[in-house]
Amino acid sequence: MVSIFKNINKTQRGNWYVPVSEQMNVNGVNDANQKIFQKNSPLKSMLRENIQNSLDAKDDPSKSVEIEIELDSIKSNDFPEKETFIKYVKKIKNSKRWKNDSDVKRLVSNIMEAFSKNEMSVLRFSDYNTKGATGATKYKPTNSNPWNLLTSTNNATGNSSKSGSGGSFGVGKNASKVASDINTVFYMTRSDESKNNYQLGSATLASYIEDNNISGNIYTFAAQEDKKPLEENVLKLSSGYSRDTNGTDVFIIAFNGVDDLKENATKYILSEFLVSIFLGKLSVSILIDKEKYIINKDNLYNIVEEITSNNDETSKNINYYFSALNEGVKYNLSKELCETFDFEPTDGSIYLVERPGDADPSTFLMTRETGMTIFTLKRFVSSAKVSGVFVASGKLSVLLRRMEDVTHTQWNPEYFRKSDDDDFNVSPKQLYSKLIAYIHGVVKDIISQEKGDSVFDSLMNDFIYIPEDTGDDSNKDNDESEIKNHISNVKIKNVGVNKPSTKTKKNKKVVVLGTNSGSNNDNKTKTSAKKQYKKDSKTTWTEIYPNEEFLIPDKEKMNYIFTSSSSLKKSLLIATIVGETKKEVPTLIEATLDGGKLRHSSDSKSVLIYIDDPIEKNTQPKISMKFKEGTNLGLEVRVLKGVNK
Repeated sequence: MVSIFKNINKTQRGNWYVPVSEQMNVNGVNDANQKIFQKNSPLKSMLRENIQNSLDAKDDPSKSVEIEIELDSIKSNDFPEKETFIKYVKKIKNSKRWKNDSDVKRLVSNIMEAFSKNEMSVLRFSDYNTKGATGATKYKPTNSNPWNLLTSTNNATGNSSKSGSGGSFGVGKNASKVASDINTVFYMTRSDESKNNYQLGSATLASYIEDNNISGNIYTFAAQEDKKPLEENVLKLSSGYSRDTNGTDVFIIAFNGVDDLKENATKYILSEFLVSIFLGKLSVSILIDKEKYIINKDNLYNIVEEITSNNDETSKNINYYFSALNEGVKYNLSKELCETFDFEPTDGSIYLVERPGDADPSTFLMTRETGMTIFTLKRFVSSAKVSGVFVASGKLSVLLRRMEDVTHTQWNPEYFRKSDDDDFNVSPKQLYSKLIAYIHGVVKDIISQEKGDSVFDSLMNDFIYIPEDTGDDSNKDNDESEIKNHISNVKIKNVGVNKPSTKTKKNKKVVVLGTNSGSNNDNKTKTSAKKQYKKDSKTTWTEIYPNEEFLIPDKEKMNYIFTSSSSLKKSLLIATIVGETKKEVPTLIEATLDGGKLRHSSDSKSVLIYIDDPIEKNTQPKISMKFKEGTNLGLEVRVLKGVNK
């Protein structure tokens, strides 16, 4: 530490500290660990991350985790060491580096405005029946424990790679600061280690530059400059709140979601933790002006019924998912999945309900052990309407957790994180593909009992992957135009949920038209393409039916993987847009087979991809397609076998 960064007016109650930037980096306010939570409502992000942390720290497994959210306040003059905090803010303001930085200027303005008022709003988030953030009692800066991970560590997690805990990257704590107009929060905890409360404040601001020294951008209110927590309450809340049992509190200073807090919090809690509440794992109380509003398993039916009257998409989906949980048919994992991956049948459950006569799209909610919503499988067009909920448990929950992105809103095999002591010997892509296949098989099972297999074929063409709902229905059209990494047209045969169909399909001859395309810019290449087209025109193309088919996203590409039912000397893929996304033929930029480039063309309806190399029986070739339109396409893919005339 350089002396200029030691604090002024230090009292026994702690003070604000900021370290010198060891790398001499100048840090602004656009913290990447906070930006990832700003695409959604700050309140929604804060609730998701904090409730997830609380569920991970459950104490008595036979009881629910209890959350209390209260809209409180403090007097501005009672802000801990207010003058020191403002002196730092003024140093930031006076640093020439930020003279033209609108983001830093905006934050400084927000802080000065907040302190100009008599009171600041404070959102208190408190959990009970949790172990508390252990480690505060025997604090050392180098320790890896829940307290340090919560208050002063980024990009690291204390959750074991073999656990089903919610967190995976250690950045979720930053969601709370996004909900603060001044990027400032305080933490308090109590655990079995001590019957005292331990507290710490943290503000993400900007570096300031003074006498050629550069500060960091994380300002900490602590007992001493190594971020040792204070063994007392330092916030004088208007309610007089103080913790007297084990658990953790997060206090968001200058909270920016005061308006419609009860309504918005209820909607977000149900959209993100409906399953947790239904299964009795979570209970939430919202306090505004000392009036308490409770959301738990006992009154869930009435609350869902109440918000459904809003008639927006999020509220209607909450009602559909609740109906699936409360009234639907329950399925456990199939025998095939259990045998393939050494699962127990109870490692996954599906709750499925049919909605006859309903005009809204079918949807499927995907969750893990804690019950937090990860994403939805959603379809747009079908004569059969269903809603379902999938809950992963045990080993399956652990594996899926390791496929999640930083915001816990998708499962992607490409993200799978291995561990040095890993004893999971599975292929992430195979696991994910077969899991989606299993879910579609269950849907087929419940529909075919009443409707017949033909309806299932129509339904499966329209399932696509949708990232989490932002809760902002006004931007729905725009959000859906930017959907990335979706699943579309996953057609599976013999997934082990139903008896194999007694129907047989005859191979169908298909007339193929189209002009070879690609990067044919010179005459020599064009001449070669014409010769190849003549060869293709002398080929009889017959549609075949692979044993299994999967269409899986991979960043900017869509991967079509199939298990060949026969040996293919030459073959052809025809990709056609289906569902409400149906429009003109998409522009295929590139197609590859296991990394090698493939010829491609198009006709008035479809994209044609030619595979000139042989494919052996019962192998799984992967064809990657990169479209100009990105991955936001609902595709139906057919495989054709070529035979020379």
